[in-house]
Amino acid sequence: MRSRFPAWVGFAAFAVGLAIYAAGALQSPLMDEKTGEMLRVLARTADIDTAAEEKLARAYWTRYPDVAASPLYGEKGGMGVLGAREHYMNHGRREGRIWGP
Repeated sequence: MRSRFPAWVGFAAFAVGLAIYAAGALQSPLMDEKTGEMLRVLARTADIDTAAEEKLARAYWTRYPDVAASPLYGEKGGMGVLGAREHYMNHGRREGRIWGP
């Protein structure tokens, strides 16, 4: 039985499906470092006192303006107040930075 559609229609449908899949894969936490890091942070910090954490974060950002300006760990960064602690845990401790007020 002969198909009503030319062969290129099937190829075009496959190509569109593959493009949609690739676009979704590129936004996956496995491919996007920022998203993956934020998800790891949220998993570890589900039970923290946010008011106390904000006070500690503000003190850390005041002490270290370079961290405060970071697009990931900073005041306006993707991690919010959790970014300051994450910076300290991942980098600051090793660099000799101080955590706390």
